[in-house]
Amino acid sequence: MKLSFKKPLSSDYFFYLYLFFVMFLPFTKIGVPIVGKYEFTLADLAIVFLFLVNVLFIKSINKHFRAYIYCFILFVTTVLASGIMAKDYFAFTMGVLPYAFATLVIASTLGFFSNGDHLKQFRFLRNTIFVSLFLSAIPVYFQLITGQKLTYFYDAFGWRYTFLAQNPNQFGVYMILFFFILTLINLKYFSKSLVTVFYLQLIYIPVALFSGSRTATVIFAVNLLVVSFILFVTTSTIKRIIIAPIILICVLSSLSSALELISSSGGQVNRALRVFDILSSNDEVIGDNTPSGHSMEEAKQLFLSYPLFGVGMANKPMYSEVRTEIHNTYLKFLAETGAVGFTAFILIFFLPLIVTMFSSSSNIVKLTLILFYIMFAAMNWPHMLLRQRWVWFFMVIIFIIGKIDKNGIPVRSKLEILN
Repeated sequence: MKLSFKKPLSSDYFFYLYLFFVMFLPFTKIGVPIVGKYEFTLADLAIVFLFLVNVLFIKSINKHFRAYIYCFILFVTTVLASGIMAKDYFAFTMGVLPYAFATLVIASTLGFFSNGDHLKQFRFLRNTIFVSLFLSAIPVYFQLITGQKLTYFYDAFGWRYTFLAQNPNQFGVYMILFFFILTLINLKYFSKSLVTVFYLQLIYIPVALFSGSRTATVIFAVNLLVVSFILFVTTSTIKRIIIAPIILICVLSSLSSALELISSSGGQVNRALRVFDILSSNDEVIGDNTPSGHSMEEAKQLFLSYPLFGVGMANKPMYSEVRTEIHNTYLKFLAETGAVGFTAFILIFFLPLIVTMFSSSSNIVKLTLILFYIMFAAMNWPHMLLRQRWVWFFMVIIFIIGKIDKNGIPVRSKLEILN
């Protein structure tokens, strides 16, 4: 693939168009349906245009990034190959459609970072993500202060907060992944600004509780603890002794009143915090008798019956009496694309983590990324997340962070095969 801008992307307006794409990436309500339940959003419009710019004006993707392109092409090829087992080709096309958007996101992002001042690009990307998250907190505080609900920022039933996403789960995944990216960019390239992530997380506590997402709540809490710990161990002794205890006392003393206020204002506090009851009581998050549990068992049986290419992407209902979709990313690929597709999926899914582990990143960056990626991988156990554009954006950005050192220079990996 030959894709280098005639001019550095950071020097022209395409730089800002990419930031526009990032800004509106999670806001799927700002769009129109195109096929079935799929929306064509403002971010999609921007990424399609950027992809065309890449094709027309780029000579080559930076050699340090090509491993991701090759692995992604292999992944898409195996997904398409599962079509030989499909019984319903309309369903198969709908199942493959998200990977067309993924192609646009990956190619445009790698093309964008193939040229220009990488530290400047990361700085603007960080600021855009910060603004996106900050804006999505405003309706919650509007409701807390005025008692009036801005219903456009809630789901179809009007009780769970979604901001501009189609549902609370989308909003929860966006929130978590954007905070992961924000934390890692600041930690690796702008460590002095990591405290701003901490302050934004404090602002975001009511937002997480308004969404009522159990998964998002627990992972958000872990992210907040990670950032707090890093700031504590890297700050001066005076700040540790004086400022940190003051902040801790203020947060703990106001927590009960804050939760009561949030709950009385419409926040789904009880639903969000129920995850801690589930964890403490060792209850199953996904029981064998639930629809999700049944779909996972069926996925295992389908793989054993069709081990090579599976049953075809999105064709599980055609091979089963139960129409429920497989609610598990790993088992879905195992059942619908077989061992061939599952191998390629595992490669592209964990490539960003592998690249970071064999990069020149500091140990604290690597350890933080490992923790974040474990949580990201866990989120994919009870859900199928790879349909969402911001999931692919997250993975390719993590890959790029692993390839660009703290000085903003692309470097070779310590693992030669990744070069």
